[in-house]
Amino acid sequence: MMHRIEMGPFWSVQIDICTKEKDFLEYMEYFKETPAAAWVNQDSGASIWTFKDRLMAVICLDANGWSARDTNLDHIAGCIAHEATHAMQFLASCIHNTEKLSYETEAYIVQHVTAHAFRAIGREEE
Repeated sequence: MMHRIEMGPFWSVQIDICTKEKDFLEYMEYFKETPAAAWVNQDSGASIWTFKDRLMAVICLDANGWSARDTNLDHIAGCIAHEATHAMQFLASCIHNTEKLSYETEAYIVQHVTAHAFRAIGREEE
């Protein structure tokens, strides 16, 4: 199941969160994309895939793998914040703004994406 992050009316970039490899592969097939690597980094259990031509990104989080490895919350929070930062960087690169986003705007985007990511991995436990 993909989790869509609602970025509001001012952002034309679509950001989704995927917590299962099967769903990621279906997503890639739907958009006729071929993954160049594993769906998540094997060390961290997380990654982000960006498609600038589609103004789209998908954050992949292996919540089941984290549970199986008994991964601590510090690692999970760090990985989510890391990928959320990449999502913000991608979003900023897509808006073709002549001015840099303010630090506060960047922080709010990272916060928003991070909160959605935690909700997405929480839904997998239901």
